[in-house]
Amino acid sequence: MWLDYNPGLSGTIPAALGQLTNLQSFSLVESSLSGSIPSEIGMAESLVEVWLYWNNLAGSIPDEIGSMLNLMIFEIDGNDITGVMPDDVCELVQNGVLDWLVADCDKVDCPCCTSCNYAMPDDSGLFGGNGDTGSSFEANIGDSNLANTAEWNGKASKVSLTKYNGSTQSSHATHHLRHNSHFN
Repeated sequence: MWLDYNPGLSGTIPAALGQLTNLQSFSLVESSLSGSIPSEIGMAESLVEVWLYWNNLAGSIPDEIGSMLNLMIFEIDGNDITGVMPDDVCELVQNGVLDWLVADCDKVDCPCCTSCNYAMPDDSGLFGGNGDTGSSFEANIGDSNLANTAEWNGKASKVSLTKYNGSTQSSHATHHLRHNSHFN
């Protein structure tokens, strides 16, 4: 289920998502979602890909994410999610199940994230920001790359170059490439 780039789509992620036991891909990117990630998501045991970046989600990461043994991609950066990445989620990374885990590591203590985003102060001007956009950068834990922000419709956007399937590309571009592959 892909409902990306819907700024008019607001509200919370319904707990009933957990009842979609055959759902494999769930993407609600850059919408106006708020609230927290429901713990019931852990019951959607067929989920392989979950993209929830650039919303208004808050709260902590549910422990139940760690029970999703098919989960290969979990991207939650660009939200107000805080706390500690659950140990069971980190075990999925360590066991080679979850190979793409992205969070805002200045808000989430995530020793196992494969990529981290960090917000820069609005007036920093670092990493390509112009002092009024709220610059950010993404650190790729695996190969220690740092990438600049990029302009997208006049706003600073997070960009990261990361190894994925043997090639180097941005994490968010990877999402779109994978999305397009479902329809080609």
